[in-house]
Amino acid sequence: MLTFGAALARRCLRQGVAGPSTGRCPGASARRCMHDSADARAGQTPRVRFAPSPTGALHLGGLRTALFNYLFARQSGGRWLLRIEDTDRSRLVEGSQESLLRVLALCGLTPDESPSAPGDCGPYVQSERLSLYAAACEQLIRDGHAYRDFQPEAATLAEKEAERKTKKKTPRPNRDAIVPDEEEAQRLIAEGRPFVVRFRVPRKPTTIQDMVYGSITMPKSHADDPVLVKSDGWPTYHLANVVDDHAMRITHVLRGEEWLPSLPLHLALYEALRCPPPAFAHLPLLMNKDGSKLSKRSGGHVNAQDYLAEGYEPEALLNFVALMGCNWHGREGDNEVMSLSEMVDGFSIANVSHARAKLHLDKLRFLNRQHMARKLERGGEAAAELLSRARQALAGRWPEAKELMTQSRVEQIVRAVMGRPDTVNEIADTASFLFEAPDWSTSEAAKLRGDPETYTPVLHTALDLVEVASEAQARDELWLTTALEDFALRLEAANGWQAGQGKQRVMRQIRHALTARSRGPSIGTVLVLMGPALARERLHAALDHFASEASTAALPEQ
Repeated sequence: MLTFGAALARRCLRQGVAGPSTGRCPGASARRCMHDSADARAGQTPRVRFAPSPTGALHLGGLRTALFNYLFARQSGGRWLLRIEDTDRSRLVEGSQESLLRVLALCGLTPDESPSAPGDCGPYVQSERLSLYAAACEQLIRDGHAYRDFQPEAATLAEKEAERKTKKKTPRPNRDAIVPDEEEAQRLIAEGRPFVVRFRVPRKPTTIQDMVYGSITMPKSHADDPVLVKSDGWPTYHLANVVDDHAMRITHVLRGEEWLPSLPLHLALYEALRCPPPAFAHLPLLMNKDGSKLSKRSGGHVNAQDYLAEGYEPEALLNFVALMGCNWHGREGDNEVMSLSEMVDGFSIANVSHARAKLHLDKLRFLNRQHMARKLERGGEAAAELLSRARQALAGRWPEAKELMTQSRVEQIVRAVMGRPDTVNEIADTASFLFEAPDWSTSEAAKLRGDPETYTPVLHTALDLVEVASEAQARDELWLTTALEDFALRLEAANGWQAGQGKQRVMRQIRHALTARSRGPSIGTVLVLMGPALARERLHAALDHFASEASTAALPEQ
């Protein structure tokens, strides 16, 4: 059974009338909109749009399209619209519209006009604009640019299946042979015969101008006339997209490269509707590192929300997609790490490349570390929000220590490990040495321990240092580091080692005892983070483990 909206659209198409007002230009007003001249748009404030379909999560390519539209609007003093294109009813995914709106909000991409913040071109959801498409379709039929096709859809599907199996194109009847006159069409409609509305594609080469790809000449089309309105009464993307872009006074369309082959059709629709077309800029596709198309089938994440869920900063994700397919060199500072405001200042559509961009996740990890550090250094709400998520990650990993994770304690930990974890979620792994005992039996730990002759005296020296340090000195990284370096110099001189070897050995052996990891914060920082009690506990445990190993090694073989 058709929905009310679909039935309304069918009635409008059959009877040649527009339905109730659901758009800016319903009925006769819609037809007047279609007849606007190009002069009416001269000097108009730039208007761009992001028009996703709620058929799944927001793809990285979609996020970049939204970002570039936002940047273009902000830099040109224009307006950025968000329109939901939900006419493909079979592919709608529940919750996907809310999900993509949430991602845009997290990334700070706030549209000037949208379903929740309407302007004078609403509604901003296509399923609420059916009368507008009906009026446009009526005009196309009346002017001879479109026709009703009553051929059974099942037969068409059977032909396509046969073509797929035989790899041979089934000759389609001449379109003039299948188009009934108006009297016959009305008789078939009265009988309840289903039909689609097709566009008469001009059979001629088309030269198009694109802001990214330049001038391109497309050969004349030999494909079937495309469907504008399906048999269920819903418009296809091509009709709804062109009608809405004109009715919403869109001046520039920035969209993915995959729509470039459809541009001749869209320009032909603009011409048939007597509408001035907007300027077009097609953005290069995003590819995997190996050059294959970025998709779920290739493995890894392709959706923005997956990266955000892993702990990547929204600012870093925006920065990442901004670098793909766009040259930012030459801007002030010439730095790859950019805030949204810095992107606005440095963006130019002229710098968008038509070379397809590859996904290098090492770059994303680098950018994320930089943006986390920026937030922490700048303080304010952004730093507080970062620390809040870090606390959640730490408490989620070690719930027994949750009560000890005060804001100041979390900030101390985050500042100490900053630059090592790639994401806020990884802070819990990087700081795990504070919450779990080291494993001194690993090959990494054995290599780190080094010379067994100096291990025990080095650890006893560290214990003495922790014991004699005052409360203030135990919190002073510089004092602790200087004291250990002084001991290292004495050890170096006593053993006749080369300059610097003493410090290297001492710090490595204390790191072995405290963390059993070859990498991490400086030893002075580790001692401050642990505090005297935990440091003593670790040093004693490491000495006991070393003694146990030595005893086992000394036992005679059985």
